[in-house]
Amino acid sequence: MNAPEPVQPAFDFSTAPEPVRLFEGEASISRNGAAHAATAEVMLRFTPIPRVVIGMDFEIPLDTSLSWSFCDSSELSFHLEGRAIEGYRGKYRVDNGHMALDWHPSREPWEVGDERATELHSVVTHLFNFPDFRGAHHFSEGNLPARRLLLLESEVWQVSIQSLPGKATEEAWKRIKGEGGCLLTHVAKLERRDGSNFSVEDAKKQIVMLSDFLSLVAGSHLWAICEVGLDVSGNRIWQSFCAPRPGNPAYSWASKQHGHQIEALFPFFVRRWTQSEDWEDCLHHAIYWYNQANTRDGQPGVDSGLILIQAALERLAFHHAVMERKLVSREGFKDLKRTSDKLRMLFSSVGIPLEIPASLSTLHTVAKKNKWIDAPHAITEVRNSLVHPDNKKSLIDCCPDVWSLSLWYLELSILAMCGYEGTFQNHFSSTHEWHVEQVPWAIGGEQP
Repeated sequence: MNAPEPVQPAFDFSTAPEPVRLFEGEASISRNGAAHAATAEVMLRFTPIPRVVIGMDFEIPLDTSLSWSFCDSSELSFHLEGRAIEGYRGKYRVDNGHMALDWHPSREPWEVGDERATELHSVVTHLFNFPDFRGAHHFSEGNLPARRLLLLESEVWQVSIQSLPGKATEEAWKRIKGEGGCLLTHVAKLERRDGSNFSVEDAKKQIVMLSDFLSLVAGSHLWAICEVGLDVSGNRIWQSFCAPRPGNPAYSWASKQHGHQIEALFPFFVRRWTQSEDWEDCLHHAIYWYNQANTRDGQPGVDSGLILIQAALERLAFHHAVMERKLVSREGFKDLKRTSDKLRMLFSSVGIPLEIPASLSTLHTVAKKNKWIDAPHAITEVRNSLVHPDNKKSLIDCCPDVWSLSLWYLELSILAMCGYEGTFQNHFSSTHEWHVEQVPWAIGGEQP
């Protein structure tokens, strides 16, 4: 399949952070058998936090308005386009026989349209605060050549991630850095490489996988949101709504100047993800914990982050050593009394060095004083000092070093287990965002 044509956003997000209307449809709200119907609007609101809210305004008899005003959300049921939307009532207003209210769905994403449809030809989705990657192997063609393009291809699927027209993506990032918040930066399109149709169920599975992959790339939770499923004629037959949840990552293995790294990793990631349900679950949890721990905002903090990262590393170590490579039995893995031995088995098996990087001078000093033999030893000792109340050691000074080292090991472990052999941005040695180096387990080959 040739490089895709430029894709327009399915919604006008240019007014953000002002609310954006996503959908308008028939809704009903009922209580104790009394139902009221009206046209409702689905809105994406950005303040105080991003959320999808359904607004509804309907007539109500004056003699019952007071009882409706004070009713509990558990007494209400809400339907949009005939589909029940679980949630709770937010702000409301009663005035001269009219009631206006907000309905807050209790979970995201949620859908409208035919969830059993099998004639999707493509799905358009939206990325907020996605890094502005350059240097991919592909470039956009057609009427908008200024757009940058990441083309992610697996055996069956193609995902094109496009920057916004002109300098809109750069301007969005200037605002994000200056004002904070969430802004649309890219549009993505999902389709089969052979051009055939697919089902809504297929699309939902691919969106989950894509969101986890992009979260690994960005270093923080990054969901593909507000999907619109189109048939071959471009008609909307299915939509899914979700608010963006961008983070503020401290590190990422992917260089913004080397978008080809992302394109190279994608088919390997998909192959692992789809290999089995166990692999999907393992990667999903490892990436989730990685994103939770990798933040500049002080939440959850480096101490909590260390605990999360070690949980992810232990999960990967078990899956690699027991489930995948059969290096040791379940019982043998459990019998390894030291967690450092489990991590050492993982790192050495996939080809990640065990030495503490020279740039971590504080950690080197503490390691020498405590006779820690390598990085796995240091990581587990510092983690143990945080969670075991009987541990008398005070190792708080080296927590930041161990946190960044643990993130480095987690990133590389995921890349290695996917079979990636390209370049990465090493946050211990990179002096600028153009500087990349070969992953340590790759044999030979020149850097792109």
